[in-house]
Amino acid sequence: MGEKNDKKQRKYWNDHLRDMYLNEDGKYSYGGSFREIKGDGKAISRRAWLFVAIMDVLMVLSGLFPASGAMDAWYVILPHGAAIIFCGFLTFYMFKWTIKGPSKLREYIYQKTIPRLYPSAMGASILSFLVVLTESFYLTRHGMGMYPKGAIILLICAVITGATGQFLCSSLKRQEWLNIAK
Repeated sequence: MGEKNDKKQRKYWNDHLRDMYLNEDGKYSYGGSFREIKGDGKAISRRAWLFVAIMDVLMVLSGLFPASGAMDAWYVILPHGAAIIFCGFLTFYMFKWTIKGPSKLREYIYQKTIPRLYPSAMGASILSFLVVLTESFYLTRHGMGMYPKGAIILLICAVITGATGQFLCSSLKRQEWLNIAK
């Protein structure tokens, strides 16, 4: 039987507490590494917030008006609801990023926020385009029905949300985070 010496150390939710130490004043200080964004962190976070705000507003707006496919077709309702959930995750991670400081983050905060922004934005974008696809499929099969304005608003909002999500993904991908040692 093989030896189990090359075990990976398990990560726990409170691993970052190992980087805390008491200073001379008797207060706890963080002694771990930091990540700093290359460039103007405030301007980058403002631009990202603009994209996230557009996505959130349009997803909520598209759900306010009754649309033909969104009233009774599960294959339109599910991607739309999932896109709204992904926009919520994206907003949550953006809050964590900007509350903790847009340009310089502790390593454990970086690991819990920044790598999760891109998949959330990409998921919201893909699901928004899926809403366009499924709503278009519904409209070709069943016609505009009683709510043509709602269907058009849903399609327009979903297209803009998907495109904004792609712009946000490309913006996030271009950002470099420098690792600052202890």
